[in-house]
Amino acid sequence: MHTTRISTMVHRSLGTLRSAQKTGDSTHRDQLQFGILPVSRRSARHILMIVIALILLGTSAFLRAQNYNPNNFDTRKIMGAIWTPNSDLSIIASHRGIHAIVDGSNAHVPENSLQAIDLTAQAGIEMIELDVKLTSDNVPILSHDLTWGRETCTYLGGSLDGVPFDPFQSLGTNSTNDAKDLVVADTSLTRTKYYYSDNFVLRDSISLTKGNNGFYNHGCSTTGHSLFSGVFPPTVQDALTEIKNKNIQMVVAFDIKDAATATAVWSVVAGTTDSKGRPFAESVLFKMPATAFQPNDSCDTPVQCFENTFPTVNNESYSEVNYFPYYSTSNISPNAFGDENGILSNIKTFQNDDNISFPAIEVDYKQNGGILDKTLKYARSYRGSSSTVGIFSPYAEYYYPSDGTQNSAFLHKYRLLLPPYDGLPVWSYYAKPERSHLIKSSNPISNNSESQLWCGATHGHGGRSGRLHLRNKQ
Repeated sequence: MHTTRISTMVHRSLGTLRSAQKTGDSTHRDQLQFGILPVSRRSARHILMIVIALILLGTSAFLRAQNYNPNNFDTRKIMGAIWTPNSDLSIIASHRGIHAIVDGSNAHVPENSLQAIDLTAQAGIEMIELDVKLTSDNVPILSHDLTWGRETCTYLGGSLDGVPFDPFQSLGTNSTNDAKDLVVADTSLTRTKYYYSDNFVLRDSISLTKGNNGFYNHGCSTTGHSLFSGVFPPTVQDALTEIKNKNIQMVVAFDIKDAATATAVWSVVAGTTDSKGRPFAESVLFKMPATAFQPNDSCDTPVQCFENTFPTVNNESYSEVNYFPYYSTSNISPNAFGDENGILSNIKTFQNDDNISFPAIEVDYKQNGGILDKTLKYARSYRGSSSTVGIFSPYAEYYYPSDGTQNSAFLHKYRLLLPPYDGLPVWSYYAKPERSHLIKSSNPISNNSESQLWCGATHGHGGRSGRLHLRNKQ
């Protein structure tokens, strides 16, 4: 039943009840004493209708608020759109999920959290990118950084000074601050579940921004938990369980930096099913640097290195892995591919192997006509026709604490504050089918009209029709 229809029924019923009260029977004293009003059978029926309508209204509002697939997406159709790009559609990927960003949006939502996953699904975004690192006991856990300091309230109220890690202090200048920035690879899963004294709960990164009194709004509470979230860093298994239990139909790209982490993630994904009973392997992308599969002592070719990374688990082999390589300007170096011809050779190696699922490529393209221009042009058509190319649209996440003008900047995982890239194209440049069919953004939902044109939940490139292809049949 539609909300407007329910509301109309409520108003009509209330009006009928008021009329009945005006002309109804007199009220006895004992009935007033117990608050019971005599009503006719017709009025009683209207009261019952009001109660039912109010219940339906509340249920309807609750379901709308809890709808984790508002566009009725189907992950198989989203994957199909990635494999065979639609000229009327640019797939949007939410970078680290919808989380707090510098303009105040999504306040107090930590990146790479279950809440960020939920908000991304509720916003109708087709794809989410989650960062993965390994704990000391080899458990794949969601974390963008190599260390926990920026992302958690580590050591607040613990054995140090009761203040969380300050990422704006340079490494080596404050030993107390450095001690709070625990390395992910040196931390066990059990320790990441501590409230006291380590206080391993997530904080939103924008709580680090400078206030009028300096570094004070750190998003953590002195009582031993995050001021706003109070949740621990989720594992890959936690993320997949959340997606399954809430019937989320959203493609997941795990951003993985090395082969060992990829093997651990694959051990979780392989054999696991989503809410429709389909293998998660169908709708999970392993986004990795192409350099992760360079020949080494244990493998002679990139393809052999790939096969070794994804052993058969629960009857699912490396051929079930959706490989989503990315190429960056750092690949133009002697210890990587040497030049762009080396990158093109690497793409062709995987492209020509029929046993490897290779649905898309990401190119970290920073300037029109700049480095990787040849790579981008080839990537657009590496399957002989239109192909999916992902481009990252970064969004400022931090302010310099000492900057009175509050110029925004990016916080690098090694604690380096970087200014926004010069000459970086805007959304309208990226979201054109001749450039990119997949756009990853830290701000997929924006109040900026230009951004909304390309990334609104019901808008594909050039209009609504493209996104309709991603839906279940009604």
